[in-house]
Amino acid sequence: MQYSLNLDGQVYEVEGLACLIDNAGNMGIQSATHSRQISVDDGLLDVLIVRDTALIDLLTKGAIVDQPREQMFYHWQARQISVDADPVQPIQVDGEIGWQTPVAISVIPGAVRVLVPEKPAS
Repeated sequence: MQYSLNLDGQVYEVEGLACLIDNAGNMGIQSATHSRQISVDDGLLDVLIVRDTALIDLLTKGAIVDQPREQMFYHWQARQISVDADPVQPIQVDGEIGWQTPVAISVIPGAVRVLVPEKPAS
């Protein structure tokens, strides 16, 4: 797959297996992270392209667990993102599929207010 990325005005052309745009990085499992640099509260979205070599390692070694994560993904951070893919790719948002590339995405820092209970007095 050929991806054309515009990340905060910087253009990148890169080949890969898949493109992930993430804010939490843990795939719903706390210890299963794509990169330790991903933070839900840094005001940045994380763009990851799964490198072709990740598939080669999966096919030849049977697993990609031994490969350092930095070698499995290209990783950038940005606030304004546009992605185009050749060929056109379906887009999944929180499990829902209904869109396709090209896509433009932006982050609005602090837009979601999260309420948590007070800590109990000790």
